[in-house]
Amino acid sequence: MIVIYRRRWIILLFVILFITGFWSAYLYQRSRVKIGEYYIRVNPTAKINPNKQYRLRLWDYRLPLDSEGTYARYLRRAVRDFQKQFPNIQVEIKFLNLLDGEEELRQALVRNEAPDVYASFYSMPDFYYLRQIPVGPFLTKEEKKSYPEWIEELYSIDGTLCSFPRWASVNVWVGNRKWLEVSGIDIAKVQQQGWDWNDVQKIGSRLPKGIFALAGYPITDGFLQTLRESGKRTSEVKAILDLVAGMAKNGKISVKLEHQAITGFIEGKVACLAGIRPLTYRKIVEILADHRREVQVDPVVLPVPRLPGFEEIQVVDGGVINVYRNRYTRGDDHIAAAMALGYFLSTYQDVGPWLTLGVATFPRSDGVAEDLAAVMDGVLQRSRLLKRQGNETSSELMKDLFEGKRSVDAVIEGMNL
Repeated sequence: MIVIYRRRWIILLFVILFITGFWSAYLYQRSRVKIGEYYIRVNPTAKINPNKQYRLRLWDYRLPLDSEGTYARYLRRAVRDFQKQFPNIQVEIKFLNLLDGEEELRQALVRNEAPDVYASFYSMPDFYYLRQIPVGPFLTKEEKKSYPEWIEELYSIDGTLCSFPRWASVNVWVGNRKWLEVSGIDIAKVQQQGWDWNDVQKIGSRLPKGIFALAGYPITDGFLQTLRESGKRTSEVKAILDLVAGMAKNGKISVKLEHQAITGFIEGKVACLAGIRPLTYRKIVEILADHRREVQVDPVVLPVPRLPGFEEIQVVDGGVINVYRNRYTRGDDHIAAAMALGYFLSTYQDVGPWLTLGVATFPRSDGVAEDLAAVMDGVLQRSRLLKRQGNETSSELMKDLFEGKRSVDAVIEGMNL
């Protein structure tokens, strides 16, 4: 009898050890997220302790919107609304300079003094494997529904959402309706289905003397990035650069850049203004709305043209919110508090600043100009999306190409294409 009881206890002990080991392995595996070659420890089950006081550091930018200090007041109001839900979480705000804020973040990451929550502006920092916490594991199914489906792929690495999206934007072209119609361009079709560089070349062949087909930045850094990431062969890259360089040489592309290009468009001397951010488009519309102007231009929003024979690819600018672990982090519940702040700011109902920029927001707002919103929504839905990566060398090389200072082969060699 004693032997039987002893066997039962031994079996029970083995069962307990097995369950404990299995559960421990499950929790250990669940607490790790594989991104690239790295495993990052997370604890998405951690909860904010209502009886504990938290202190979070939030870094954002001092944005030049309608007037000085407007955005600062907006962000402080958003934080106050957050603290109404979480009165035990104190948020310390630091405003970064647009010129050197990214460098300040990089240095803070190296020193392990990064903020708990960082909000970017246009540029999206690379994932910092050592201390950044991916946000996807912390979101419920309902919370993920706050964002469009294409967001998951755009801001994910190896299937894991790494940042909270705040807003997104694609560069657009602005066309002069009169000259597009003279060139035989079906504007509605272009806006709904996109177009390619053969259509652009058609514009240049049908305009009267003294009217440019293009001005601005016909091929931007983002466009060059699409060439690289889409696996285009050098011959294909050369073909499109030859086309653009030929149009510039024949006087179809204005080599005057930036504000001079915008002035030419407003004066009715340009059919298409290329490489424009939505905010610039809104400013152009405001200027053209001045009825005292002698020249009246009817502007239309156009998507960036694709390479002939290839899918439409768009490069996305965006504002994201990252969460970091740092030397001030006090437990997994501290990370949970930072995640709560990041999600709150990402889905904050007041999207006033982003309406000023004319970008797509989360949640979606109806305040963006109807024509701009329609084109932007269309390209975001139908295109393959890539995150922008800046390259100052590319900008200089392209400028030299338009001005005839460099050959196509020299540009290809200089950009390692």
